[in-house]
Parts: sequence; C-alpha cells; structure tokens
Amino acid sequence: MDGYSPVVQGTWTGMKSDILKLVREHLIIVVLIVVLTPLTGITIASLFFSREREIVYEAYMMVSQCLQSGVPGENCVGIYQVNIGNTGEHEESAHLSWPMDLAKWKTDWKIQNIAADAPRSYDPVVNCDMSENPGECTIEQFAPGTFVEIQLVCYNCSGNEVSQLEELPVDITSSSPVISRGNPKVSILVRRLQVLLSFIP
Repeated sequence: MDGYSPVVQGTWTGMKSDILKLVREHLIIVVLIVVLTPLTGITIASLFFSREREIVYEAYMMVSQCLQSGVPGENCVGIYQVNIGNTGEHEESAHLSWPMDLAKWKTDWKIQNIAADAPRSYDPVVNCDMSENPGECTIEQFAPGTFVEIQLVCYNCSGNEVSQLEELPVDITSSSPVISRGNPKVSILVRRLQVLLSFIP
C-alpha cells in the first residue's frame, strides 16, 4: 500500500480494522453454526434463507478530509458508503435517494454474496444517477443473500457539501415490509443462528 495516497491508505486501514472487529465479534456464532449444523440434518446453506422479507442497511462517511487551500472550505475529499443487504426473500427492487445536489460525486458499487456457501444464481442490476436532485440509486432483482456496497466519492467538494451528505439520512424504499438499519452481515449471521437454534430441541 506504500504507493497509495494517505487518504486511500487511511481508508484501507479502517476497512481492515472493521473486518477484524467483525470476525472477533462473531467468531462464536460461526463456530456454533459449523459445529451444530451437522447435528440438525440440514445444510449450512439452508440456514441463510429466511421466510421473512427484510432489507438491512447502514450508511456512513468513510473519509472526510479537507486540504489546505486559498479558498476556505474547498478542496475537501469525501468517501461515503452505503452497505445494503437482502436478508430475506427475493425483492424486485430497492430504491435509494438523497435529496441534495450530488453532481460532483462519482458512484461505484460492488456486489457480494454474503453466504459464501450458498452462491446466488444471478446478480442484481445496480444503476445510479447523481446528475439530478435528488441523487438516486436503484437495485433491481435483489436476490436473497446479496450484499451491495455503494460508494459516493468526491475529490473536490466543499466542507459543507461533505457535511451535508454525512448528516443527511438516505431514503430507502422497497417492496419489502421491513427495512432495518444495521450491519447487513451481522444481521445475517444472527439470523442464521436463530434458524439453527430453532431446529435444536
């Protein structure tokens, strides 16, 4: 990582810290699933899927740093991330919006399979448009077990623009009756443990 900028290095360090924290916090749950699943006669993959419909998400500013310049409040870097996961059944779509001008912000996303032992048969289709107000992202064909990371990045914003996005709650709508705020990966681990325990007398 020596060749990367301080901002990227800081982001990578923070991500490694979050990953290690997640592993430490949920190691016991993982061990219980691996040890007890063979005793129940069901597969680990079947533990993932829930009869309930639920979308779980979290949104936060990963990086907020303003560089020194001749213009107060300018030359600020912001990296904002939304993690959204489908912890229930198939959803046709999920729609995210931010009621502010995000034309300066570039978008990128990454699709993961939360349950590595239950690979999905298709990927959702993600589209983002920040050219209008509000800025919007849509996830179509949101398969069960799908985890989507959406990043909004601005390398030349004002401090006010970065602060506004950080403080502004993302609006999420979906056909799912339950939309919860939290860590999608943690929610799925907890859900697996709950389903597993329901098979144990």
